[in-house]
Amino acid sequence: MRQASDFEAIDSQFNVPVLARVNSTTAFSTMDAGIQTVLSGTITITKTTDSPSGNIVNAGSGLTLAKFTVKAQGEKLKIEHLRVSHTASDDTWTKIRNGALFVNGVQVGSTADINEDTQSTAYTQYNLGSSLIVEPGHDVTLEVRGDVFNVNTASALSAGTTTVINIAAGGTNIQRMVSGNYISNTAISGNTLTVAAGTLSLAKYSAYANQTITVPQTAYKIGEYRLTTGSTEPVNLNTFTLTLAGDLAATSTDATELYVVYGTKTSQVKAAGAASQSWSINESVAANTTINIAVYSTLSSAITSGKFTATGLTVAGTSQNSGSAVTSSAVTGQTITVGAGTVTAVKDASSPVSSLVVANSMPKVASFKFTGTNDAFTITQLFAKVASTDAAAAIAELVWKDGATEVARQPMNGYGATSSGLSIAIPANGSKVLDVYANLGSIGTNAATTSANIGVSLQGFETRNSNGVASTTQAGWTALAGNSIYAFKTKPTITNVALPTTVLTSGLMTVGKFTITADAGGTIAWRKLILGVASSTGVTATGWGIYDAADESTVLTGSSAHQNVSSTTVTILSTGDQEISGSKTYIVKATIGSPLTTGWSLSVNIPNSAIFAAPDTYAAAAAVTTNNFVWSDESVIGHSATTADWMGNYLVKNTPTDSQTLTK
Repeated sequence: MRQASDFEAIDSQFNVPVLARVNSTTAFSTMDAGIQTVLSGTITITKTTDSPSGNIVNAGSGLTLAKFTVKAQGEKLKIEHLRVSHTASDDTWTKIRNGALFVNGVQVGSTADINEDTQSTAYTQYNLGSSLIVEPGHDVTLEVRGDVFNVNTASALSAGTTTVINIAAGGTNIQRMVSGNYISNTAISGNTLTVAAGTLSLAKYSAYANQTITVPQTAYKIGEYRLTTGSTEPVNLNTFTLTLAGDLAATSTDATELYVVYGTKTSQVKAAGAASQSWSINESVAANTTINIAVYSTLSSAITSGKFTATGLTVAGTSQNSGSAVTSSAVTGQTITVGAGTVTAVKDASSPVSSLVVANSMPKVASFKFTGTNDAFTITQLFAKVASTDAAAAIAELVWKDGATEVARQPMNGYGATSSGLSIAIPANGSKVLDVYANLGSIGTNAATTSANIGVSLQGFETRNSNGVASTTQAGWTALAGNSIYAFKTKPTITNVALPTTVLTSGLMTVGKFTITADAGGTIAWRKLILGVASSTGVTATGWGIYDAADESTVLTGSSAHQNVSSTTVTILSTGDQEISGSKTYIVKATIGSPLTTGWSLSVNIPNSAIFAAPDTYAAAAAVTTNNFVWSDESVIGHSATTADWMGNYLVKNTPTDSQTLTK
């Protein structure tokens, strides 16, 4: 800069020129900026993160074998030629056919085979002229493409052969377009590539187990498989080959009507059986895909024992891209054993527990599970029985149900009820649970006797197999008994009610409270109630009494309470019937002595009667020591203390009730 006029500056706020000076006191004079040096250009070639690796398709054409990023710095660079080679695991792969270079997707230079780096000429040189000029800040993507094919042998490569594409070191092949001199690129390699062709992997389907069946069978599945193609390329399937073996020869009469179902398609049916069969098909399967294959056959009734095994299913085809033949290994399928079909029956876990039921209802009394083995069956007849004439008199009819569906309804004939003409399916190697209900009539005078055990037993059944052959209950089979179910005109239910307080104090206290409910079938009566008492040492309870919750001021009319010597039970007796229609709540009170110590407690409950005692007169029923609650369903006309309709609390619901406890 020689003088101030060579430089012009404008003030940004006032928009007026400003005189250039060296500083605030010195006028501008000639100034030299010094020497400016232009940097020389450099080139960098790096492998891209998405450069191909892993498998490449055998005989694939025009595949990208490597990708690189080319970066120029300092100045424009013209790459006049590049040397490319490949390093193969098999040196007989001397050249990759139709090698070519692409820059940003556009071919540069000519197409030429790429030499393997152990050859006399260890690379192929691609002359690019002026077609590849790289500017700083404008990186380019370089691709090496070619055919996965061995030029030397003019044939497809062996699967598993590997190669790596190399950009070999250059020989003064890059011109610096500003400074004018030449440089060379350094060597760089792509990823390892493995030559692979389409593959087929066949396996026996593990979820279809070995089978034991009866014969004859039509269109029976004798084998199931899964076929999976490799991840490299699709495969065109063309042949299924099947070999049958085992204890039985696959003759024209043993196994006929053979066919294969693959995916959603079905092969031709081979009418005549043979030890080996093949089917020609045309099915394209995408890479990395699994399809289902199943073999079906009609099996003759002449087969009486032995086994069939589909030992040699083989699938063949051609890989779509490489055109190479692909064959799976021969895979042994499931073993199919010819045996006998059977039906067994057991009492099912869903059978109701022993309980009390009431007249004019239809309770479930038993459940039976039927299991078919080796074949599908149809139940055609069921024969059930009760233990006594009293039970038979209480049951109007037995009703069989399959879930919510009624399948049979049969009146009693003496002790039994036989339901015929049924069609209840039992699946092969599966089960069917049938529930039996007792449709009850009236109980009492001029009707059935109270407390009859209406528990039902399965005496026998008849079935028909899948071929329509009928059979009766197997020899040696033992009748299956359901649990004991006792039928009454009505029944009681005892339920605890929360105490007014659970704090034990001295004086008259409520120590028990419960509700007795009569079933809708009618009124119940009771005369005796035994309470179990447990208390801490030192707690005394006297003056026991039972009250109607509707009147707590007066003990129940006709009632008295008697405590045993050890103070472990209190027996409440009534001189007359305490009748309940609907429900009634009772309160038990006792006088608690003092003083009391913290932690002391008193508990009361109604012990269960663990033994069934047949109804009798009140005196006889009350004399049974285990009858802790003596009640009547009043089923005898003219009911009184001397009628035989009194019983204990065996199976009365909610006895033993949970203890009600008071604690200091």
